[in-house]
Amino acid sequence: MLRVAQSSLRSRSLVAVRSPLLRQRFSQCAAVLEPSPSPALEAPATIALEGEMNVTRHNFESCFADLQRDILRPTCRFVAIDTEFTGLSPNEYEKERYLDTLEERYRKVKRAGESFLITQFGLSTVHVDKNEQFQIKTWNFYVFPRPYGTQDERFLCQASSLQFLSEHGFDFNKFIADGIPFLNLSKTTVMKKRLQRRIDGLNKVNKNLNLSEEGLAFQKEVNAKLDQWIADGAKKGEKLLLPTRNSFFSMVVHETVRAKASYLYSESAEGGVEVSYVSKKIKEELIAARVKEMERELADAIGFSKVIEVLSASKKPIVGHNALLDFVYVFHQFYKPLPDTLAEFKTELLELFPSIYDTKHVTLRSPLGDQLKSTGLSSLFEYMRENVKPSPESLIPSDERFDTYRAALKDEADGNESMLCHEAGFDAFMTAVCFLGLVAHDANGELPDQDQKEGSSARLTLRLEELESYKNRLNLMISDESSLDLGNVAQTIDRARVYRVTSTTKRKLQHVRMEDVFKTSKVQRVLRENDQNAFVVLSEPAEDVNEEAIAKLGVSITTYDDHVAAKAEEARLQKEEEEQKVFEKLSAGRAESEPHQAPVFPACTESEKVKEGESIMSIESEERGASPEGVRATASPTGRHQREAKRAELQRLRERIKEARADVDDDGAPLSSQPQVNMDPLSCLCMMRADRRVVATNGSGVETKLLLVGPHWIGVLVTLAIILVSTGMFLTQQCADMPWYYTAMTLALCGMTLYYLFQTTCTDPGIVRSSRLKDTTVCADDEDEAATLEAGHRAVPSDSGRVGATTQLLPAPPAGGLGPRRRPAERTRYCDICDIEQDRSTDHCEDCGVCVAGYDHHCPWMGKCIGRGNMHAFKMFNVAWVLYVSFTLFVAITSVDWGRAAEQTLERTASGAWTPVPNQH
Repeated sequence: MLRVAQSSLRSRSLVAVRSPLLRQRFSQCAAVLEPSPSPALEAPATIALEGEMNVTRHNFESCFADLQRDILRPTCRFVAIDTEFTGLSPNEYEKERYLDTLEERYRKVKRAGESFLITQFGLSTVHVDKNEQFQIKTWNFYVFPRPYGTQDERFLCQASSLQFLSEHGFDFNKFIADGIPFLNLSKTTVMKKRLQRRIDGLNKVNKNLNLSEEGLAFQKEVNAKLDQWIADGAKKGEKLLLPTRNSFFSMVVHETVRAKASYLYSESAEGGVEVSYVSKKIKEELIAARVKEMERELADAIGFSKVIEVLSASKKPIVGHNALLDFVYVFHQFYKPLPDTLAEFKTELLELFPSIYDTKHVTLRSPLGDQLKSTGLSSLFEYMRENVKPSPESLIPSDERFDTYRAALKDEADGNESMLCHEAGFDAFMTAVCFLGLVAHDANGELPDQDQKEGSSARLTLRLEELESYKNRLNLMISDESSLDLGNVAQTIDRARVYRVTSTTKRKLQHVRMEDVFKTSKVQRVLRENDQNAFVVLSEPAEDVNEEAIAKLGVSITTYDDHVAAKAEEARLQKEEEEQKVFEKLSAGRAESEPHQAPVFPACTESEKVKEGESIMSIESEERGASPEGVRATASPTGRHQREAKRAELQRLRERIKEARADVDDDGAPLSSQPQVNMDPLSCLCMMRADRRVVATNGSGVETKLLLVGPHWIGVLVTLAIILVSTGMFLTQQCADMPWYYTAMTLALCGMTLYYLFQTTCTDPGIVRSSRLKDTTVCADDEDEAATLEAGHRAVPSDSGRVGATTQLLPAPPAGGLGPRRRPAERTRYCDICDIEQDRSTDHCEDCGVCVAGYDHHCPWMGKCIGRGNMHAFKMFNVAWVLYVSFTLFVAITSVDWGRAAEQTLERTASGAWTPVPNQH
């Protein structure tokens, strides 16, 4: 199992070399779990698996039909699963710790499940045939999240995990090139509705479509071309290619063709949109074929998730080995996003799989566990193989596609065959064999008479009833709790036998024997946090401690519950202190920004301020049920209103902080692990809003324009001061001697410079807002609606205050207009700070804290970014000030009488040479 072996790798334990003999190989796979050192792992020879056991996207449909029939057969008694994935822990700070609470452990595995990806999914179905014999069928699925529409998954990879997979013969090429696609089942409903809207739009005209002036001009051009083509005698079967710049203009062509005539049909082609002159029957056939293709694309995209859907619908018991991570990864990747709380996860996991068994937990908690040296999957499988009948070889069907497993199980003396440990399919097969072995043992861990038919369906049913106490419990590693009880949403860990030991002197705790401190209980584990603090886990709660040893050693002891309560109180006080600091900062900022307003509270003397502070402390203490010493409970009448208003303001502040921390995604699921960002980057820059009328196809609409300034507005003031001061000095010195038209040109150039300065500094540079705030409508065409938005078009409400308002699509700027054209929509990247997808022309500005389309640079003189929205104004500003400076220099130079100036500064000597005039001062 990947998760077990890698944990040992990260703890610097070495993995054993594979032995030529099969049983030695089993033992060495189990050696990963042992602390004893062993030689370094060598890469095994890779076995080519070409049969149907390896399922890829090429043979998935046929294998899925076979698997579905196999799972739904009455003879199928349970299903064993196993997975391999790209990592275990997203960072060093989220590794499992022995004293994690259940919620803390869930948050850690939740982060791992959200970060990493399942690469292989192994599944074995266990049948009892008509002859009362067991049979196991196995599938090994390669899965890979292929992009579909707006879905483009991102995942982490852990170096040690990839190295581990590579050393065990994992085929990364098959994983990426041939992996089966999948979609989260919670998203399939939305995808199907979106697909239905696209299908409905194939033969309908979108009457709510509003176009900008550029879009209307292009639509008029398309209409003219279509009219000319039809007038020239277009016949049925002929086609016309209309070039388009991007997906927005392709959408305009599709909508124009649908509205033009019923005998025209459009479809996307390389370089634009191809329009066909067809009959009504042919058009219906083409649309039907397109609909079928779109439905097939969605079915292919759902892919492997259908396997999880079948498993859930079958209600068959699902068996795993040490399977907590397996179920967490499967839940998030194929079913729905992981919920925030452990209680919700337990409930929803049992809705997905009502009956779950963990062979690791069953083995450890049954009498059989005391007889085994190791409960690792390989060791347990080897034990069952040697002691339980029937043998694993006899459980494999005679189908030739299972020849690889038969060969791997064959105990050959020459050792040429390689074990398939850590292939998901083979691990699932071993898990199924182990569970059958556990069923074969009785409740006392003993094996009954092996001559009887161990495949008896009645015996299996009886043993499953006896194993009911192990049902829906997942083994917990590195914890003082044995298992995660899925049926108990209120499960807690009793830590009455855990104590916190702190050194009150300079003595280090590693020099203290805990057995001397706890004389009545056996010390099971000592968990040192540092030299001065440690947790001690006892076999049972301590009834008494050695007070003499405690005093001599200089240590203090508290219970675990008291320590947790003290930490919680400390965190609460720290949080209140931070909130108070934020409140004071906001209050100070409000007072500075609004000096003209009358003070909210009346002025207080120093003594009243002291009384006020004491009153607030008293009230807060009373609310907590405590009364601090030395704090007076009464307040002066002058400060009472202050206190009440301040407390109300503090409460409002806490609510605002709570809302800011509750970062919510599109589906309403909090994303506490993601960075907190300003969801509307325009809100901190917007000074005013201005509306202008926009002509649309069905009337006029309103487009809201924003007046924006940059965060570094002082730079704008410096630039403005330089322009105005230099202009004033120039006019003061030169205006009297200049012709009137020079003065007019000076003022004109100054005005042009100031105009483009205003345009650059007060217009939107092209800030890209988060997709969570977009209010877009789905374009009903055969192009994916996401491509329209990614290609540079944003939807703005045509009338945000009107009920039933339509949406206006603004096209991307034309080439050579407002900066560089966008690159193809498929070339995107992701900004983790702003939580948006970027195209290649978009970049994140660290100074402004926003993503800007067509980002060029952050200009300190403009106080903001220079991007696609203000690039033209910025260029014109540079042209204006260069012309202005050049003109003023020209006027200054030409207005000087250089001969007179020379005579005033130089004099001729007796030899005829020119020398400077001596300073008269």
